[in-house]
Amino acid sequence: MKKRIMNTFIASIVLLFALGLMSCSPKTDVFVQPSGDAVVTINITSSKVMDTMIANFGNFSEEETKENASIFDAEQIKTELENSGFKVLHVKTNSLAGISAKFKIYNKQMQGENAFVRTDMKKGLLYLSIGPQNIQEFVQMLSEEDREYLDLLMAPVLTKEKLNEKEYEAMIKATYGDTLANELKKSKFSISVTCPKKVMGIQVKPFGKGKKNGTKAFIQIPLTRILCVQEPIYAEVKFRP
Repeated sequence: MKKRIMNTFIASIVLLFALGLMSCSPKTDVFVQPSGDAVVTINITSSKVMDTMIANFGNFSEEETKENASIFDAEQIKTELENSGFKVLHVKTNSLAGISAKFKIYNKQMQGENAFVRTDMKKGLLYLSIGPQNIQEFVQMLSEEDREYLDLLMAPVLTKEKLNEKEYEAMIKATYGDTLANELKKSKFSISVTCPKKVMGIQVKPFGKGKKNGTKAFIQIPLTRILCVQEPIYAEVKFRP
């Protein structure tokens, strides 16, 4: 079975996220614990259109497709994550590029301004960062073969081309047709954050929408903006310390 093994779990998430961008709306749930640790759940279900494109590109046989073959090796991903010090709650694949995963990030592992998630429990703050630097760093962890799947996206954040959203959407339409272009245009990256205490405020810069309800905060960012991003997108959730 043609399985593409990731070098690290985070790298696999980037590939999953990137492949999912044109085929669905990826959803991430972040649960902030009183200790400052965070439990992260990621769910991506790829569409039949994307699965077909990946199957053709990867030369998957009809039998492999019927057997629900995956470009990911769940056990290898789980092992790599555990070796990196994360606590894995589950990793499950479904279809060629679909996956669900749940893992715990310890507060001591949240280092640097470009970390995907950081917490400051004394101030009652959670920070999220999505930008060219952390995305490209993760992609560099992939093997050359794995990067070929990312090349299917022709995403400016990966190619380093300076294209705006409309220019990128037009390129996808010309390459893959109306179906994928329309899916991409309407797709959003959704993040929910559950805090230990009541959420007092939320900001998303320079673009994106946020709202709060009790101990929860919700963020939505158009996927085309992430694929074309040139400067990091920051989200700040303030909750009662």
